[in-house]
Amino acid sequence: MESRLFRVYMRTKDHELVRELIVTATNEAEARERAIHHVKDANKKKGKRTKKTSEDLTKILAIVPTSKPHCLRVSEMPAAAVRQLIKSLTT
Repeated sequence: MESRLFRVYMRTKDHELVRELIVTATNEAEARERAIHHVKDANKKKGKRTKKTSEDLTKILAIVPTSKPHCLRVSEMPAAAVRQLIKSLTT
């Protein structure tokens, strides 16, 4: 089976934020595994919990395949705003 993109929404107990990760996986089970494995990887020294404890306290809220298997629209903005931004950066 071919890999595709999944949005994984997760929250660690006692943490006020819900995180959204975009992962490549062949199915939802693999997407779940990859997201859990990512817990604490970005901030290994932050906080007092071990990676294992943080993984155990993390709940996957939802796993959603993207509408297209290999492309994800992150955001949109008005073209006028982009022109203004480019103008301000180049003057």
